[in-house]
Amino acid sequence: MTKKVWLWLACLVLLLSFLGCEAELPTSPDIPEAGFPIISYFRATSSQISAGECSILSWSVHVSGLASYHTLKVVIHCEDGIIAYDSGVMEVERAGTMEVCPKVTTIYTLTAYVASNSVSEFVIVSIGL
Repeated sequence: MTKKVWLWLACLVLLLSFLGCEAELPTSPDIPEAGFPIISYFRATSSQISAGECSILSWSVHVSGLASYHTLKVVIHCEDGIIAYDSGVMEVERAGTMEVCPKVTTIYTLTAYVASNSVSEFVIVSIGL
């Protein structure tokens, strides 16, 4: 009886090797790429204002690719001015508006981050005489 078992095993091994049977190793689950942030727009209602006047910044940001696994972070930074409730840098929503009343000409920069990818745009609100 052992000869029959060995004969069957030998036939099975030959058959499997002849057919090219290969065991596939399990792979890690596919992790989608982070995607890239895209600034649809970033603008000021008035890029030139008089002292004491205000302008409204508006923006919209979205993400290309599969970014549901990653966090989109959007930040507005200003130079030579003050954003209300902060001293220069403020995290904001993906889309929105903000009133700014700079005392001097100010550059506002919107930066969007997804993982290690980022993109920036800026607007300047100038104070006229």
